Amino acid sequence: MARVHSSSSNQRPSPSGIGLDFASTGDYGRALPGLGRRKINGEVFQAIQRMAKENPSWGAPRIHGELLKLGFDVSERTVSRYLARRTPGSDDARQK
Repeated sequence: MARVHSSSSNQRPSPSGIGLDFASTGDYGRALPGLGRRKINGEVFQAIQRMAKENPSWGAPRIHGELLKLGFDVSERTVSRYLARRTPGSDDARQK
């Protein structure tokens, strides 16, 4: 016969028994090290900013291609994140 467990206690089981030791400490930030966005090299950031400034009509795809030619291993999405925001009414892209 199956045994039915009836408990009048409202306590949860300890999370340490199921491999979630960080849950009981509240230390969520240190539980999974190495997650998040990797930092790019300062040299890559400076190259992105310089290319964008010297070539205002270039977008992320073009700058990404030039960085690959120079030997930088960076994604196009990363380049687009670090490009300076251009306002639609700015004359920067139309000057050349």
